[in-house]
Amino acid sequence: PRSAAEPNATTRARDCQIKRPRAARGGVAVVINGSDPSRVYPLIDRDELKASLGLTSEHKVVVYIGRIAVEKNVQALIDAVEHLDESWHAVIIGPQYVPLDRLGPRVHLLPAQRRIGNWLGIADVLCHPSDYESHCFSINEAWLAGVPVVSCDYLVNRLFEERHGPMMWLVPIRPEPSRLAKAIGEAFANRDDRRVTHARDLATREYSAPVMGRRWSETICQAVLMLP
Repeated sequence: PRSAAEPNATTRARDCQIKRPRAARGGVAVVINGSDPSRVYPLIDRDELKASLGLTSEHKVVVYIGRIAVEKNVQALIDAVEHLDESWHAVIIGPQYVPLDRLGPRVHLLPAQRRIGNWLGIADVLCHPSDYESHCFSINEAWLAGVPVVSCDYLVNRLFEERHGPMMWLVPIRPEPSRLAKAIGEAFANRDDRRVTHARDLATREYSAPVMGRRWSETICQAVLMLP
């Protein structure tokens, strides 16, 4: 049993300094995703990891991280590699649920990796040619790591850019391989573009795990304050 001196839930909620609880639309509160910033930092030297794939420091790497499924359209990235110069290699990381074709010597297929920051550390570009996503953690982690992102102009990506301004290089859904390759090349050539630093700073400020945790706490506090 709780002692009389122990604060109850309402007291703890008031300690959150929420002056007026905001009623969620339709009784539903939405807490936006956030990624753990500590996951995106590499613990292995970039050149050492590239060497483990048979690559030199001069090779460029486009990375995909996620499920290999129909709606992820990973085949588009594999086909796009053929439209990039010989210095480009693709590293595709994730569990495979569908077969992939035309896997050439410049495509490296890996299972899910525990330390994703190591692979973001060798990524010159992250490419996610999905048909749709909600709030994609891989893209979010690439933003935090300062890696240029190429993706498709599905609804969530359009909403992100309508709200925050340019953050990615977007191509049509189910892009032609040559169009996807062009976007990858543009993202690499403009890797110091403001949209990369803007995405990194925005993700740190709005879409990181500490921010998500704070929003969760605020939502719970508000819910408690609304109790009769």
